Amino acid sequence: GSLEMEQPADLDLGAAPAPAAASPAPVFSAAPAAAAPNEELEQTRREMARLRQQAKTALIGVAVLAVLGIGLSLRPRSAPKAAPAGTGGSGEPFRAAAQAAPGAPAEPLHPPTLADQALKLVQDRPVGRDGTVRSRLALMTPPGAPLPEEARWRVGLCEGRGCDVSYSAGLVDPATGAELLYLFHADTGRREVGGQNEPARILLKKR
Repeated sequence: GSLEMEQPADLDLGAAPAPAAASPAPVFSAAPAAAAPNEELEQTRREMARLRQQAKTALIGVAVLAVLGIGLSLRPRSAPKAAPAGTGGSGEPFRAAAQAAPGAPAEPLHPPTLADQALKLVQDRPVGRDGTVRSRLALMTPPGAPLPEEARWRVGLCEGRGCDVSYSAGLVDPATGAELLYLFHADTGRREVGGQNEPARILLKKR
C-alpha cells in the first residue's frame, strides 16, 4: 500500500532552464568623433581669415598715413609771423633790455678784437674841423668804384697793442703809377694813429 504521486506529463524537472533573452549590444556612432576634427579645422580657418583681415586693415592704415605725409610735405608753408617790436622770437620781452640801466649803452654780442679796435681807431681819427679819416677818404673815392667802402679797408700785421691798417682809394697814385693806398698804424694802447706812407701822413696833417 504505498501511494505514488503522478507528475504532469509536460513538466520536465530534469530539463535545463531556457536561457534569458540577450540584451542588444550598445551601438556607438562614429559621427561625434569625426565631428571634432572638422570643428578644429573650421576654427583654424576662421582664425586665419581674422588675421588676414587685420593685416589688410593695417596695410590700409599705413597707406593712408603715407598719403597724408606726402600731402603735408607738398603743402606750401606760410611765412612765420614777425614778433612784435621789443620782443624776442618767443614773444617774451628781452631780459637784457629790461635789466639794462636807463641810458646805458648796449653791450656788443662779442668783445671787439685787437684788429677791430685798431680799424675803428683809424676810421674815427679826427681830420680837420669836422671830419674823420673815414669821411675824408669816402669823399675822395670816385663814384662807381668796383669795391664797396667796407671792402677797401684792410687790417694787416698786429704786434703788441698796434696794428697796420690800409685803405685802397680806387685811384692811381701819380707818384708811383700804382693804386693809391693809405697806410696807417694804430696804437690801441696809446690811442694814437700814425701815417706809414706819404698819402696817409698828408691826410692826417689836414686842418
